Amino acid sequence: MTFQQVHILLSFLLFADDTNLFLSHKDIKTLNDKANQELCKVANWLAANKLSLNLNVKKTHFVLFKAKNKKMATDINKNLRSKY
Repeated sequence: MTFQQVHILLSFLLFADDTNLFLSHKDIKTLNDKANQELCKVANWLAANKLSLNLNVKKTHFVLFKAKNKKMATDINKNLRSKY
C-alpha cells in the first residue's frame, strides 16, 4: 500500500525530499485530534516500510488558516515533535 493510500483524510504535496500534508476541518479540536491520528498513521507506515522521518525543528511547521472574521482558539497539541 502506498503512503497516499493509507491516509484518506490527508491531502499530499510530494516533491523530491519534501512532503506537505494538508488537513482541514471546521472545528479546531476535531482538526487537532484528526491531525494527530493521521500523524500516528504516518509514523506507523514509515516504520512498517523501514523508513524514518527526519524532523528538522527549523523546517517542520504547521499553519492554521481561517476566515478573517472568525476567532479561533490556538490551543493546538503538537504531538509530532514530542513523539517522533
